[in-house]
Amino acid sequence: MLDKNSKLWVLSGGNSSNSTAAKLSKINPVTLQIEATFSFGTTDKPGNLCINSTRDELYYLNTHLYRMSITESNVPNYSFISGNGHTFYGLAVNDKNNDIYISDAIDYIQKSTIMVYSSAGAQQTTFKAGINASGFYFE
Repeated sequence: MLDKNSKLWVLSGGNSSNSTAAKLSKINPVTLQIEATFSFGTTDKPGNLCINSTRDELYYLNTHLYRMSITESNVPNYSFISGNGHTFYGLAVNDKNNDIYISDAIDYIQKSTIMVYSSAGAQQTTFKAGINASGFYFE
């Protein structure tokens, strides 16, 4: 995904079987140079990279929800929204209002719970969706 400075952000998952850590990379798509690389711990499993509508904040899941400015020099060491008691599975940011949608797969057998948060992190609503819901579509 491209940020407001036309930099490409790529999240690679790593490989825990050979201790390869996941990485978040900022790439200049014109020069193809990697301008920054952010490493995670070898047991971290970050995924579901998203960006807000102003394209200056990144969001990703790694047990919890993390938010990171595109100007940061390190990945955050604290969560924006705690995943304790949940199985975060899907993530999206609505381009129209920056609301954050997170799916909780619960136990991967029953219907997912969708939690909607404001861009400030305040929970607004929840509702049920299909089993293991992970994708979101906004009109």
